[in-house]
Amino acid sequence: MARQEVLARIEREKELLQLKIQEAKLRQQLVELEAEAEELKLAKLEQRLKDYPNAAKWLWAGEKLEVSRALAGNTRAVLQVGQANEILSAFTVREMLDEDDDEDED
Repeated sequence: MARQEVLARIEREKELLQLKIQEAKLRQQLVELEAEAEELKLAKLEQRLKDYPNAAKWLWAGEKLEVSRALAGNTRAVLQVGQANEILSAFTVREMLDEDDDEDED
């Protein structure tokens, strides 16, 4: 009787181990599939950037403008500028925001 209990327990542990191995393999496959999907997504994005450089530049300029607006509206923001044209850009955005505020008050 004790021998049968030990054999049954060993069989359950063996099945549990096999399930854990299958689970690990499935997780590994999932990670690999996610990596492939990310690689495909990045490849398509890179190809789009090559195919539409003007659109990419326009989107990038829009993003920079949004960041500039956010910084210009924040009186506590500290801005470090690397090139002279960036200073002009920052002041231009600030002036545009000031003009918008003046128009809103009228």
